[in-house]
This record gives sequence, C-alpha cells and structure tokens, in this order.
Amino acid sequence: MNTGPLLFTVALLTIISLYPFYLKKYKSHKYKGFWKYMGDINRTPGRAIHYPLAYLIAYLIVDLIYITYIQ
Repeated sequence: MNTGPLLFTVALLTIISLYPFYLKKYKSHKYKGFWKYMGDINRTPGRAIHYPLAYLIAYLIVDLIYITYIQ
C-alpha cells in the first residue's frame, strides 16, 4: 500500500473543504464564486471535514478488500 498519494489527496481535499471558511472569516472580499458555492454546500467546517474522512475510510476499506481477496 502506497501512502504518499493517499496522504496528498486527503490533505488536498481537507484544504479545499475548509478554505471557504477561512475566506469567509478573514478575507470576505474573496469569498465569492466557487468558494462561496463550496461554503454554502458544506455550511459548517465540521460538516466539511466529513468529505476527506469519508474518502480516507473508503480508500482503506477498498484497499483492505483488495489485499485480502484479490492479491
């Protein structure tokens, strides 16, 4: 199991999920367009963190199934 791409992807998803809330609080003049759309979908930072965690859990489950049954 190669963890480099997995960690990079989870880190990138976390940044993309939480960045709209940073913009909304500290740089409200940049909170528009795509970032406003992402912030409106997620509503809260706690809810936004579910996407990277769900990706990580799903990846680990699929990898575990692959290692156990296919390899």
